[in-house]
Amino acid sequence: MRLVLVLALAACAPALDTPAARQRAIDRDDAAGLAALLETLPGVVHARVELHRAVVDPFTQHASPASAAVVIVGDVAAQTIRELVHAAAPDLPSPAMVIAPAPSAEPARDTRPLLVAALALLAVAAGFVAWRERPYARRGSSAQ
Repeated sequence: MRLVLVLALAACAPALDTPAARQRAIDRDDAAGLAALLETLPGVVHARVELHRAVVDPFTQHASPASAAVVIVGDVAAQTIRELVHAAAPDLPSPAMVIAPAPSAEPARDTRPLLVAALALLAVAAGFVAWRERPYARRGSSAQ
């Protein structure tokens, strides 16, 4: 009976966040806000931001390194991104950045004619193999 009571009390205990977990939640919220801000810039199609501020482990007293990473799809100046990241999180070092060009707006080619030609070629090849391997009756013998 005591074991059931102890298990019930343990199950109802509140979850305690560690300092690192609290800091990661703050970093996630700041990164989402910065990504939304970057997506409002002209020429930016998509933005992804990861922020990690230094957190001191209470047991070892070692601090995790601070870092920032930004991935942008679109055409925007790298200096503009650095300035916005520094304004949003001045305690972080200069971010690692990847700026990929936006996909072109030209329409995709229609590949249906190529597919039809490939299927026709496959049908011709299958027909040739079937014709070459057809059974034929020998002259002078009767099929039994």
